[in-house]
Amino acid sequence: MERMKRRLKNLSLRKTFILAMLITLTAVLAASGLTIAGGLAFQKWLMPEEDYTVINFNLTYSDGSEIMYSTIAHSGDDILLYDRMQEAFEIISASAEGEDEGESILIPGSNSLKIRKLENLRVTADQVAASYKALPPKRKAAYIGTSAAMVILPVIYAFIGIVLCAFWFYKRKLQLPIEELKTAAEHIGGQDLDFNIKYESRDEMGNLCDAFETMRETLESNQKQLWDLLEAKKLLQASMAHDLRNPIAIIQGYAEYLQMHLEDGTLDRKQVAETADKLELAAGRLQRYTQSIGEVSRMEELEVEKRDCVLVDILTEMEEDFHLIAQRQGIALHVSVEEGEHTNGQLDSQVLYRILENVVANGLRFAEGQIDMRIAVKEGRLQIAVSDDGPGFPQAVLSRQKGVPMPGSGDHMGMGLVICQILCHRHGGALKLSNRTDQKGAVVSIDISII
Repeated sequence: MERMKRRLKNLSLRKTFILAMLITLTAVLAASGLTIAGGLAFQKWLMPEEDYTVINFNLTYSDGSEIMYSTIAHSGDDILLYDRMQEAFEIISASAEGEDEGESILIPGSNSLKIRKLENLRVTADQVAASYKALPPKRKAAYIGTSAAMVILPVIYAFIGIVLCAFWFYKRKLQLPIEELKTAAEHIGGQDLDFNIKYESRDEMGNLCDAFETMRETLESNQKQLWDLLEAKKLLQASMAHDLRNPIAIIQGYAEYLQMHLEDGTLDRKQVAETADKLELAAGRLQRYTQSIGEVSRMEELEVEKRDCVLVDILTEMEEDFHLIAQRQGIALHVSVEEGEHTNGQLDSQVLYRILENVVANGLRFAEGQIDMRIAVKEGRLQIAVSDDGPGFPQAVLSRQKGVPMPGSGDHMGMGLVICQILCHRHGGALKLSNRTDQKGAVVSIDISII
């Protein structure tokens, strides 16, 4: 029974509608047939049980008066009744000749009729079938009503069947998914994507609900990514504003120092030259920071172009470059690839190279002697973890994760990881920062889509 219900629920709308119409048609035909059969039986009951004969006697007298007498001979009566009646009236007619007016002669089957000079006797017989015309008025009305019912009731059955079929079809196949979709549209209209569309059926409405749920998930994912991007921009702007204060404050301080001491003439040429050099360094640092901000903005506008490639070839080529860079700085680079992950995929090799270049460069800045890179492919995603043996990420960076530059020094503005975060996001992935638990050091986890 449950299996039948599941099969019925998963039937397509077209098949369900056809099945409902066939059942309705069968029920209407059955009800109409029973009604017509019952009506015919009732009409047969109303009709006389057998045929009969009506015998009419018309007597005409010399004074012009007429008497008509009728009698019924049923089919079960003696078939010679008419002949006997004819003979009887011939006898009456013959015996009446010469009789005085006023004498009465008994006519068989009638009251005593007074014969007054009988001029003419006419006998007729009508055969009457058991038909509607022979019915009394009440039975005629019942007969007519039954005939009307046999015509009207099938039409009523058809109308009721169509209404019930439509109601059942809507209730069974349309009401729930329409309500689900209406509720979902109201949620989306209110910018609320924290809901699910649940309609367990494999028919067209089920497919529509699945498509709507996929759209909701996509909107939710895009909204989350947009929110993360806006949050990252907010944090990045706050960090930039904070970091810009230092070179600006340095420039303002040296400018005030020059103004104050140039007016009283206490600065010699050497001090002025040293102050100018410091101003130039601060201005250069400010310029480099401004360039980094522009680079981040350009990264947000970057379009990722995925192409089919052999992952092992791409990663091997990158590994050779990073080994060379690490050797120049006296840092050991160890790369490990999980077994069975040498496969094909779709990615933008330039974007991946840019991500790994920034991550490795950041690790080389803080590593004391070694960097480890672990590569794996799982469920259509490329996962790379780069760890070093340096001091690890500050807690402020770990607690905020997104849009927070690493503290820079010298020519490094700490914007590399921000760029990596943006590139990972563009490539359908994410970048996560953490510290190693087994020993000191930082870990940068990259997870991007390759399908």
